[in-house]
This record gives sequence, structure tokens and C-alpha cells, in this order.
Amino acid sequence: MASSSSSLLRRLTGSLASLATRKQACGTSSSCLFAQAARFNSTTPCLRNAALLTKSSPSPCLTQSSSKLVRPLLVPRVDANRLVQRSFASQRRLRLEYVECVVIKRVLVGLDYVGTALFAFTGTMKAATVAQMDVLGCCLVGFTTAVGGGTVRDLITGTTPVFWLKQPQYIALAVASALATFFLYPKLRKEAITGLNLAEHEQELMNWADAIALGAFACVGAIHATQLRMHWLCVPVCGMVTATFGGIIRDLLCQQKPWIFHTDSGLYATTALGAATSFVITTHIVKLPAATGLIAGIGTMWWFTKYVYADEEEPEEDVEDEEEEEEEDPEDVRPQLEEFCKPKCVKAWVAYQECTDRVSKDTTGEAHCTGQYFDYWACIDHCVGPKLFKELK
Repeated sequence: MASSSSSLLRRLTGSLASLATRKQACGTSSSCLFAQAARFNSTTPCLRNAALLTKSSPSPCLTQSSSKLVRPLLVPRVDANRLVQRSFASQRRLRLEYVECVVIKRVLVGLDYVGTALFAFTGTMKAATVAQMDVLGCCLVGFTTAVGGGTVRDLITGTTPVFWLKQPQYIALAVASALATFFLYPKLRKEAITGLNLAEHEQELMNWADAIALGAFACVGAIHATQLRMHWLCVPVCGMVTATFGGIIRDLLCQQKPWIFHTDSGLYATTALGAATSFVITTHIVKLPAATGLIAGIGTMWWFTKYVYADEEEPEEDVEDEEEEEEEDPEDVRPQLEEFCKPKCVKAWVAYQECTDRVSKDTTGEAHCTGQYFDYWACIDHCVGPKLFKELK
């Protein structure tokens, strides 16, 4: 009995001594605790991070509880400077991406505003000069021209409500541009105010405004389609719809054939399609950043506007010169009129020609024919014209 109790006492004493030895060897160091936890799965991300934080050598005591022993864990040493450099590089990359996103967003908003104002200008000009509308009609046509393309784009892509209902600043910008064009442009056309004869370059001014607005809206529509993760073939189509449908609605409201369907308006849709296609090629095929694609789209629009428009305007000048040369020699037309037209038409044509000749040569006429306020057509109507018709009778 005594021998059994003494053997039991020796076993307990040995167990306590071994536990004390393990506790002294392990201590409370972080390396031992991490090594104990690594017993379950040393490949998990959290345990790998814990292992990277320690720089000490492996410890022999690796247990989750005091009753189980495990194999020692080899903890690698990590260079702290390398970790700091990687963190700085990632932060720098994130900052560059953030700056790029902010810049692109602001440039897009600016292009959208510029296109809205220019399309409102062209719509108001056409409504006032061609359709002879009042201020309400001009504002309506200008606003519809400015937001029509984006509205059709949002309806096709299922983005509802449309953009100008969520962002009312587009309504204010379009209406303000239309009102300013309606009230200020007739005064700016006078050569005494601006120093330029805007009436002679009115069509050229509208072409340039149309081209710049087309390029801006094409890029905006292409980026909108990219954000919706559309197929790359649909992106230029979306840009062209955004850029051209406002002008189509403008021409229909003015009871005209849409300018995009005319044979001599090849650049109207080509500019928009070219700008959107350049953006797609740069971003989707070449895999360059969106900022580079935006620059490519604007550059394509500028090239079309500057060079191709200039090339198309040259033959028109030649045609005008030929027409002026034909008008300078009216004597060749009179025999044909005498042969094929009625006598009254011939007399009216001859009276018109002699009337213009007398006004341009005679300097001794009445007060309204000479002086500072010379009115050519008033002289024909009130002075020379009646005398000639009396003689012809």
C-alpha cells in the first residue's frame, strides 16, 4: 500500500516538474503564442500575417492547450523597409488613380456643359432665322436640341429618369443659352458693335459650333456606354446617338429635312462617329486609360473640324465665283428671254436691268438716291422704277 502511494506521488511530482519546465521554456512571448495558433493551419492569411510580424527564432513549445504537443513552426524573417516601400507604392498608385478619375469626371462635365450651350445656340439660331419663331419657340427648340440626344440615349439604354431630370442645371444652362442667343445675337451681328460682319459668317459659325458640340457629346455618350459595361461595338453607336439626335429633333421642329440626311452634310455624323470610335479603340483595344481615350476623341473631332471642313468649303467658293462671273454679263441672257419668254416678262427684265444701270451711273437723282444714306432699292422703287415703267407702256 505504501509502495503504491509512493509511486503515485513520484508520478505526480514528475508531471508537475515537466509542466513547469514547459512553462518556463515557453513564457509569454508572441512567437510562442503565434506558433501555438499555427498548429491548425499555417497557410491561412491571418496566421501568415501573424507570422510575418515576428522576427524571433522558432520556439519548441507549440500547443493550443497545455495537454497537446505539436511540431515547431519555422517563422521567416521579413524586411520591414521592403514592406514600407510596397505600401508607399500602393498609396501612390491609388492617389494617381483617384486624381485621374477626378480629372476625367471634371473634363466630362465641362464638355457636357459646352456641348449643351452650343447646341442650345444652334437650335435657337435656326428657330429664329429659318422658322421665324418667337422667344418661347426659340427657347423650346434650343432646349430640345441641347438635351434631345442625351434623352434618346438614356431611353435606349434604360437609364430612367433621364439625366436632365436628375440634374436640373442642364435645364438652366440650355434655357439661359437660348435666351442670350435670342436677345443678344441680333445686336452682335452689327458690324459697328463687334468689328466683324457676323452675318456673312453665320453659317460657318453654326458649322463650327455644331462640330465642337458633336465631338463633346460623342465622347460623353461613349463614356456613358462604357460605364454601363456595354459591348465595345455599341459604344460608338451610343456616342453617335447622343451627338446627332438633338440636331434631328431641331430640324423636325423647324419643319425641315434633318441636316444629317443631306448629301452635303457628311461630317455631321462622321465627326461624332469618328470621335466615339477613337475613344473605343484607345480604351478597349489598345487598353490605355480613359483620359488618353478622351484626348484621342477630342483630337479626332478637332481634325475633322479644322481640315475636312476647310477642304469642303473650297469648291463652294469656286462655284460662287462662277455664278458672279455669269451675273456680270447679263447681255447674254436677254436674247434667250426674248425667244422663249412672253413679251411682258421680257419688258420686266429689261426694265430691271436699265433701272439698276441708271441708279449705279446717275448721280443727279433725288435726295434718296445720293448722299450718306443712299438706299439702292428704295431708289429703284420710288425714283427710277416708275419712270421706266411709264416709258415702257
